[in-house]
Amino acid sequence: MHPAAHRTRERKLLSNWPKRQMDAKELIATIVGMVAQTKGPVAIHGGNFFLHADPRLGRVYPMVGEELELLDAPEQLVEQAYGRYGIHATATFGWAAQLAATLRAGDRKADVCTLVTDWGSCVSAWDEPSAARAAFYRSYKESRTLRVFEEILKKNGLDRRALINMPTRMGLISETYIRADFGKRVKKALSKGQDGLELDGLSCSVDGVTLLDGNGSANCSGEVAELALRLHSRGYRALVLLYPNMCRNFIRASREVARELGLEGMTIITVPLPAGGERTEKELLKDLRIE
Repeated sequence: MHPAAHRTRERKLLSNWPKRQMDAKELIATIVGMVAQTKGPVAIHGGNFFLHADPRLGRVYPMVGEELELLDAPEQLVEQAYGRYGIHATATFGWAAQLAATLRAGDRKADVCTLVTDWGSCVSAWDEPSAARAAFYRSYKESRTLRVFEEILKKNGLDRRALINMPTRMGLISETYIRADFGKRVKKALSKGQDGLELDGLSCSVDGVTLLDGNGSANCSGEVAELALRLHSRGYRALVLLYPNMCRNFIRASREVARELGLEGMTIITVPLPAGGERTEKELLKDLRIE
């Protein structure tokens, strides 16, 4: 399908979304209805969370309140996680699992993945940020995801086989790793003189959307574009993104970015949701706007 035709088709799909308050059941049903208009395997992203590296305790924690409670983490850290991020991670992972289970019941291949914000201030307190990241992923090597996420999968009749494992053979995807890979992808495209790509010495952009800074670091647009391109190469033809609404503008741009770099035939459905301390599903789904 020509990219322009694909964009027109996607706009028609997105125009079907109601702009009003929903409950979780209605949200799942609406997404299932949209996915029904596509073909091929479906990838669903949910559960995004931040890391917290604490050199004093010698631990690297996921900032997910429910997981920290299972880990018997310091009470102050648990409250900090709930206060900053609320239930965004567990709620969105739960909806991703429900969606996957529903689609699978209809004989549609559907799997789940989670991006982990493991860069910048999340790990800067550690002497070697790369060592902090390695310590975190090593601690979840056996379960391949958070313990609370594993429980959510089981509640929905799923197991670890429903996780999309990349690049660490886990359902937890390092944003640092995927951003670095996107930088390599763009530089390779630049070296080939690909149309639509520009480099001004300070940044790299596609149609005016900045992808890389002068150091070759990708932002959220590049990160999600790389995720979509990797999933597409694995045969997925629809991507549902349940993600923090603070990233809204970057996510919106990532669709066009990915297409300029070779993504065709994939429908991307985006669901921006708050991640600022909300403690109930009703708060998360208030004033929902789907793009």
